[in-house]
Amino acid sequence: MDEFSPEDQALIDDIAALVVRRRMTVPAILFIESSRPLSFVGSQFLYFLQPIVGGLIRADQYTRFARLLEDRDNVERLLRAIESADAGHEAR
Repeated sequence: MDEFSPEDQALIDDIAALVVRRRMTVPAILFIESSRPLSFVGSQFLYFLQPIVGGLIRADQYTRFARLLEDRDNVERLLRAIESADAGHEAR
């Protein structure tokens, strides 16, 4: 896999902010934690769904997110970003 880039971090931060804005922090964390062992399979499923959701989401971001989920370290990064965004949201 390629090196983790600032663009990758920005995408993870955007997804985390979206989760927090929609007040889905706890369900998202529970789902991600419980499906962590299947992160690679989940990323492959995202590739499978790409033609269906292609009209709703920018293709480059969708593909980048699917690629990120192939690495379990990035799943941990996503969890930390959600927790950090939630902590920042609660501080307001």
